Amino acid sequence: MKLLRKLGCEVCSVNDAAGVFSRRVDPVADELTVLRRLVRERGCDIGLGFDCDGDRLVIVDAAGRKRNGDFMLTFAVSELLEETGETRVVVSLDTTQAIDDVVGRAGGHVFRSKVGEANVVGVMGEVGARLGGEGSSGGLIDGKFNHCRDSMLAAIVIIRALRRKGRKAYESVPVYHQERVAVHVPKPKARKAFRSLAARYDEADTTDGIKIRLSRRSWVLMRASGTEDLVRVSAEAETAREALRNAKTFASKLVELSR
Repeated sequence: MKLLRKLGCEVCSVNDAAGVFSRRVDPVADELTVLRRLVRERGCDIGLGFDCDGDRLVIVDAAGRKRNGDFMLTFAVSELLEETGETRVVVSLDTTQAIDDVVGRAGGHVFRSKVGEANVVGVMGEVGARLGGEGSSGGLIDGKFNHCRDSMLAAIVIIRALRRKGRKAYESVPVYHQERVAVHVPKPKARKAFRSLAARYDEADTTDGIKIRLSRRSWVLMRASGTEDLVRVSAEAETAREALRNAKTFASKLVELSR
């Protein structure tokens, strides 16, 4: 809060007692009901929901809507591309394609890594990228500052954008919808199903599980759990309905192919 006030922000806070959490620690998993209400009641420009160690951030927009990590990361990356002139961005396979839209608009290139912060950072080093992140956690990485997700850095980037552009900045980045389902499939059978799907789809990406682009604006990613006999199926599309339909369709395909 001290840093935000030094930047000229008027700050009001909830759940700010050190070591005490009256909500779920992970802001991605929590509804942030109190924060959303506070933003609306006080007429705030933004609400910031942090986790306990400062790498995860969820933002609440001026209308009191909780925005997901993919939106937050796209917003922050879009602003940093404009500020820095960078052309290379690394994100994990499950991060929104909205990143491709904003990076392409800036004349840049997106590199995809396996899921996981360490994998993102590794590819950033390989390709010489300054910017990276993971949409699932809203984890922005700016290699000029440090090589890990930093929620306060992301917050400052977004606050600067709101100061320059006003609340219309929230509408400056594209938004897609992701849905996820999980199916019980033993690992050996999951690998067999992945091979079958890769043979059916010429452009399948097998970097981490299997990712299939269904159209220019939709994809599905299937990854086996490292600890359970589960395959997690993530799908993204222009509408939540289409994303859920695609996730369920490919979950059914997995079960069929693993028999």
